[in-house]
Amino acid sequence: MRTETPTFEKQPTPEELENKTAEIMYEFFNKRLEQLAGKREIPNFKELNLYWTCIALDAEKLKNIGPDLVQTANRDTLKNLFLKKDYIGAPVDSYNKIAGQNLAAIIEQFLQQDTGAVHIADLGCGSGTFLDEMKNMYRDDVECFGVDPFDSNVPDTVNFGLGLAEVLPEDWDEKFDMITCFEASMYFLDKQRALQEALRAVKPGGKIFYGTGANNIAKNFNKNLFEKLLAAQKGFSSQKEVSEKYTYEMPKIFVKEKEYERTFRGSDAFYTQYYFPYLQYLESIDKERTALTLDTREFTVQRHDTPDMWCPETLQIERIK
Repeated sequence: MRTETPTFEKQPTPEELENKTAEIMYEFFNKRLEQLAGKREIPNFKELNLYWTCIALDAEKLKNIGPDLVQTANRDTLKNLFLKKDYIGAPVDSYNKIAGQNLAAIIEQFLQQDTGAVHIADLGCGSGTFLDEMKNMYRDDVECFGVDPFDSNVPDTVNFGLGLAEVLPEDWDEKFDMITCFEASMYFLDKQRALQEALRAVKPGGKIFYGTGANNIAKNFNKNLFEKLLAAQKGFSSQKEVSEKYTYEMPKIFVKEKEYERTFRGSDAFYTQYYFPYLQYLESIDKERTALTLDTREFTVQRHDTPDMWCPETLQIERIK
């Protein structure tokens, strides 16, 4: 998609303003993902960009876009309108319950190894509450990093980066002693890739606490905009054709009764085409979920059931090689 300084010969229609706004934000997210990917080839790059655009461009906010906001001089104001959120991050106590362990005690164990500051990352950090508490507790003994597709006024104590868990910074390879991801993965598009990115980013001997999450599409996902953009991206003639012909068949393995067999269409197909392969990936770890590999890296895995409705299961992963 290409963005230029817009010129309107007459008062633009709401649809024209929506289209221009989508172009501007799509290009912004595209550049950000390119920065994060570095030299890596991301197989579903366009789909991730499309998803980020459609969860950011809330339909209600789009109704309030005026011609002035899409002018080049006002681009920062436009971006902030869609990127600033008020998501509240969970505190340490909540993280401990979901993790099934005292995370501060794990930090203490790393500090006893006397190898410098402990590096912590939280994927889908929201307002960064957990990380801020860790930083205030341990000061210079920890370095805290947060990733989220939106900026919820994360404090300066946290090294915050706008991004997706599916495309962590290229230079994060083997960077972290501990990675957490709670009450967030259900909103990721490609949950399998996000988990594998966490595996890439953890150091040998490091630990990951990863909530597997449910299959919840982001509440602000703009389905109308998605169908419009996907039609252009995939060559469909109309939004209606997207909802009719863009389909995903639920794998037979997940169909317990014939009447439950179903075909997903449109935006539902877009989202769930990543979910069922992810479930199969989790099962492929092995029935006991005690081993995991990524390239030549090896991990042990333990399963922890939680009382949290959004994060009913946490994988406790430790890199052993």
